[in-house]
Formats: sequence, structure tokens, C-alpha cells
Amino acid sequence: MIYNFNEKNIPRLNEVGGKAKALIETTGAGYPVPEGIALSVEFFKPWLDEIKSSNEWKAVLANTTKESCDFVKSKAAKMTFTVEQKKAFEVSMGELAGEIFAVRSSSPEEDLEGTSFAGMYETSLGVLREGLEKAVAHAFSSCFDFRVMEYKRQNNIGLDGTCIGVIVQRQIASDVSGVGFSLNPLNNAFDEVFINASFGLGEAIVSGIVTPDSYIIDSVKGKIINKKIGDKKIAICLKPDGGIEKKENEKSKIQALSDKEIIELSTLIKECETYYNKPMDIEWAFEKGKLYLLQSRPITTYFPFFKELLTKPGRNKRFYIDIMAMTQGFDKPMSVLGLELWGNMLDDLKMHMMTPQINGSTPIVYGKEYLSITAFQKLLGNKQAMAFINRYDGNLKKIFANIDLEKHPFEGKVEGTKALKKTMFKGVLTMIPGAITGAFGDYAKGIRKYNEMADEILKKTNELTNIGDFSVISRNALAMMTKAMGTASVIFSGMMSKRSIGKIFQGEDVEKDLSAMNMDLDGNPTSEMGHLLFAMASDEGFR
Repeated sequence: MIYNFNEKNIPRLNEVGGKAKALIETTGAGYPVPEGIALSVEFFKPWLDEIKSSNEWKAVLANTTKESCDFVKSKAAKMTFTVEQKKAFEVSMGELAGEIFAVRSSSPEEDLEGTSFAGMYETSLGVLREGLEKAVAHAFSSCFDFRVMEYKRQNNIGLDGTCIGVIVQRQIASDVSGVGFSLNPLNNAFDEVFINASFGLGEAIVSGIVTPDSYIIDSVKGKIINKKIGDKKIAICLKPDGGIEKKENEKSKIQALSDKEIIELSTLIKECETYYNKPMDIEWAFEKGKLYLLQSRPITTYFPFFKELLTKPGRNKRFYIDIMAMTQGFDKPMSVLGLELWGNMLDDLKMHMMTPQINGSTPIVYGKEYLSITAFQKLLGNKQAMAFINRYDGNLKKIFANIDLEKHPFEGKVEGTKALKKTMFKGVLTMIPGAITGAFGDYAKGIRKYNEMADEILKKTNELTNIGDFSVISRNALAMMTKAMGTASVIFSGMMSKRSIGKIFQGEDVEKDLSAMNMDLDGNPTSEMGHLLFAMASDEGFR
């Protein structure tokens, strides 16, 4: 029913909860975890049985409101140990040194990947031995808090199985404490560690009453790359006779951790990541110069890259945009066949500038296609690459304004683009006749020719469906689409005119007017603005 942190046989998650399980695991792995015990879900069975047989609990299941949850929570907070519970608890506590402890909840649902109950469960700090039973009941009662119940309901976690474990751990009188992340949550960089630090207990950071220091460490080189010193005016400190108190901090603008301590801590954080083989965040503390690991849990708010897209530690970073979500509105992966066709079509139409290989400019992996910003930077140069990117979405411009892409050039060759210049030159040559027709010839005739080509392609596509070999069908269809680009280039004149009009009215909001420049199927303008465009696009307009 009760597990010591140095337990050799690690209990299951549903026995002690995620927090306790992690502390037992990291203690066994040799990490500097303050000693403690875990009161299992089974330990609280007498209390759970009493609660779940009550009318108050039935009211919660029938109608989960704050009022109904508060009734149950209040009842749970007044629970006292049975004879068996008290005996087991006293035996286990007899093995722990010290007189002041921290009491925390450890729910089986807490700290699971994909969920975050942060701040919902109760914690008691600076608890003396004589106050432990009351503090344990207080932590136990938090599993019935309305915030917990509502969060479970929203995440389809059944209320019938509500249960909890509780941790009793030797309280560290922290000189400095805080949180740390094995990847940088600000930019999703996997080879950077991010640390928040403040004086006193970590509760000051968790409760948000201070602006902590923040440190960013290159975990490959073991080098601090950024430091921001917060204004840590308040410190929460442990009282010698139990309990905690707020104090004004005279060292508010002094760096909380020395550079040596920052590197030591970042090493511990990455070791936790290696142990669990996933990005982790931890709570930590320094007491009299000694580092302690207080908690460890998986990070739930980061973007998990596919391993094929991850760069090796220490190599130049690559930046990607999800093309399918950005340009096509597909937020779910495509089928293998569908994406293969899409990738080949895009590669052909873009004259092999958008190559689908993993090391290409638009890699395809697991039903998604991504635009490699760094690859385009190498192909087009930084200025043209950013101009290309900014056409997709205005927010991207703001994001990449804070990223120095020139510090992360694409290493190696962009796969699939060996004959890019030659292919693009040929492609441009095929488009010139249509563009000339649109700009200086009979624009309406160019539109008719384009429509005739489109009808021809549709007819041939229908004929292709009788061919059994799907690869032959798709390749022929793509070849016809490429051929159509020669006549489709007639629209370039309209694009040029739109750009000219935009320059004339620079700074004015004329986008809606420009988008109203429509033509019918015969190439005739359907609006006044369309007539202006037609005139500018004709040979008369360009003389």
C-alpha cells in the first residue's frame, strides 16, 4: 500500500500515479531525488469507498457542478486514517529522516502524455510530522475538485474511476529553485535546454508572483547562449518551525544561478530526457550548493518532429512549413498513393524546384509534405526565399523576422534539383509564346486556346482510364499538365497588370478591387476594373 522511493520493483502507473512513479524510477536510476514515500491508490481505498457510496458523490455523477464537487471535496478533506492506514503510515514515515515535508498529489491521470492537470491538484509545503495526516487528506480531496472533474469530462476521462495517490517527501529548503525543459518550448529546438530560476521555493514561479531568470543552453556544446535576468522581488522561503512565508528579496536583480550551476542543471535535464527517451520538464532545487530533482514529467506542449526531419545534434537547423495545411487546408495526413501523386505533380509543375525527397526542398513523410525553408534559401538565395515564403501567409513574415536563417544554411545538396536551372530554362521557354500572346497579341484568342487545350487534356485523361497500369496513367496525366503550362502562361499579362495597378495605388487598400478583375470564358472583362485590366494587358495598353 505504501512504496518507498528506493523501491526496487517499480509500481504501475495506476497503482501510485505518474508523479510518484517517476520519483521512484529516477531514484532507482541514481538521480538526486529527496527521499520520500508514495501512498498508493490502494492505500486510500477505505476513503474512496466511503466517498463513492455517499449521496454527495451520486450528485456529482448526475450533475457535475462546482457546488456538487465542493461538497464532496469538503467531505474528503475531513477524512482521518483508519487503524490499518495509521499503522502502515507510521512504519513508513519512521524510515524517513527530517521533520519537515512536502505533501503532493499523484494521480494516475496526471502527467500523462496529451493531458496536463498542472495547478489543479493540491500541494502542502513545510508540513511538520504532526500535521501530515491532515495534509494527506487535503491532497486526497483535490481529486474531487471541480476543475479536475471538468477537465476529465472535456477529455473523455471517466469520473467513475476517480482515484489518487499521495507523495510525502522530505522538504528541501531551497536557496534557488525552478523548472527546466529538455527542449526549448519557445522555438521547439531539440538541442536547447530552457531553464527558469528564482530564489527560494519553486512555488514563487509556479504561482506566478515573480518574473524568474530564464537561461537557454546549447545542450550539444554545453554552452549558455542566452540569459535574461528577471526581477525576482519576492521569495517564498521555508520557515524553520514549519510552513512557508513570503519575503522581500534584496537580490532581486542578481542572477539566481551561477554559470557553473546552470550547466550542471542542464546536464541533469538532458539525462532525464535520455532516461525516458522523450522531451521532459522537471522541477529542481539547489540547497547549500547541492542539486536536487523534485519532479519529472513528459512535456505535453511541443511539436513532435518526425525523426526523418530532425537534424543531427550540433548541425545547422532546418525550418519547415506544413504545405498541406498552409496551402491546401488539409490538416490530416493524405493516403500514401494520394500524396505520391500530389508530390510528383507539384514537382513537375514547379519544374523540379519542389522535390519530394527527405533531403529535398519539399520533403514528403507520413502523409504530409513540408516546405524546407533552408532548402529554398539555398536554391533561391535568402531574399528570394523569404519573398517566396511571405506569399503564403502574413504571419510567417513575423515569425521569420525573428530568425536569422543565414546562421543555419542548408548543409549538403538539395536532393532532386541537380538539373534545376536547365529544367526551369526550358520551362520558361515553353511559357514565352503564351505570355507574348497575352501581352501583345490577341488576348481573347489566347484564352480560347487555353480552353481548347484544357478540353483536350480532359478528353485524353478519360481515354487514359482504360489503361491498366496506374503508373503509366499518372505519368501521362502529369506530362499533359506540364504541356498545358505553355498556354496557361497567357495569364501572366494579367498578373503583370495587377502588379502595376498595385504599384500605382501603393499603400491603399485596393486588394478587393483588384480581385474583382474577372474575365468570362471568352476572355471578355465582366467588370469596369476588368476593362481596365484588359486594356493594360492588350497591345494598346502596353504601347
